[in-house]
Amino acid sequence: RQGAGVGPGKATPVPMAREGARLALFDLDRARAEETAALIAERGGAARVFVGDVTNAAACETLVAEAADWLGRLDILVNNVGLGAGAARLEVMDPAVWSRGLALNLDSAFNMTRAAITALLAGRGKAVVNIASVAGVRAHGTGSYGPAKAAMIQFTRELAVMYGSEGLRANAILPGHIMTPLVEK
Repeated sequence: RQGAGVGPGKATPVPMAREGARLALFDLDRARAEETAALIAERGGAARVFVGDVTNAAACETLVAEAADWLGRLDILVNNVGLGAGAARLEVMDPAVWSRGLALNLDSAFNMTRAAITALLAGRGKAVVNIASVAGVRAHGTGSYGPAKAAMIQFTRELAVMYGSEGLRANAILPGHIMTPLVEK
């Protein structure tokens, strides 16, 4: 999230902890993730922060290994990265903005799932939850955001086909517009 307040990245893990989940929180910004860990602790849950760039495949391997070591196993992976960059018309859009949008909104889910799949298949929950967006099925003129979230929806289907016979559940959640600090900005 950007700015003060609560976005999906902070709101999602709190009820999971309330139900007894121990959570590994991955973020590029330690202070931001520590806020979420503090909310979880205030409600009696357990969370630990792991800092790294989920657009970097090697960093994801390290993050997942450290989290699995701390947790003892992985049962569920929630890929909840999203940034609506790239709303400019194509003739003025910087190709780097397009690429960064795809990296944040799609590559991050691939990198984390790839890094976690072996541990997930050995766990109890065996679930991947990808937070996509209604922008993945309805155009909003968002440049790379909508196409990346549409690809994430299909990536989720592919995971279900690839690993469903091994007990893995793969689901995509498509929230609509949420009044987050980023949206307000």
